[in-house]
Amino acid sequence: MQRWIDPLRRAVRRERDRRRTAATPYAWLFQPYLGDEWVALAWRLGTNATPVSSTTPAVTLAAIIARGQRIMTSRSWVVTLTDDVTPAPCPMQRRHELLYAPDAVVPGNRSSFATLAEFIGNRPLVGWQLGQGLAALSPRLRRSLGFELPNARVDLAALHQRYLRRLHPHVDATTDFTTALACWQVDDAPSYDLRREAVAAALLYLCFQRLSRR
Repeated sequence: MQRWIDPLRRAVRRERDRRRTAATPYAWLFQPYLGDEWVALAWRLGTNATPVSSTTPAVTLAAIIARGQRIMTSRSWVVTLTDDVTPAPCPMQRRHELLYAPDAVVPGNRSSFATLAEFIGNRPLVGWQLGQGLAALSPRLRRSLGFELPNARVDLAALHQRYLRRLHPHVDATTDFTTALACWQVDDAPSYDLRREAVAAALLYLCFQRLSRR
């Protein structure tokens, strides 16, 4: 029952947010996406300065754009968003006219979340246990921009369970990302490299796309 209730609640919120932002610069984010690009996400809660046990832990996010079967690592966005007012400074640079912040720590304010929303656009989102990562972002996005990301979602954990059940009905599907990568013979990513974790998520999605065509 819950798997039907959650999407329904998201649809209601999305429609409410779409109407609220209709006359704002963010209205285009709620338009259906008609291209062939998608965004692979990876995230981590907490840093050495703000552990997960903190009331409002920092969120480190890696987002990489892919087009069809091609993962475009040059179009990536990696940053730690914190509630601190004065985070440690970090150099910023422009690549392909997109903001890229190597190991940057920035305040989770309106400007930072606007940059994130503009980078992702209205492309579909792909990630392992995607709902958990977006659950950490959504309250902050709503507080800063007045809406949550309305994008279509692809949860790799759900796809992993579906295809494993189809091919090996008697094998229990793991909820561990690293084990799932090994199961489908996808290169693992170092635990310290969130960008490579996002790439691994993208590779796993491409693997599932190939399985769907069989």
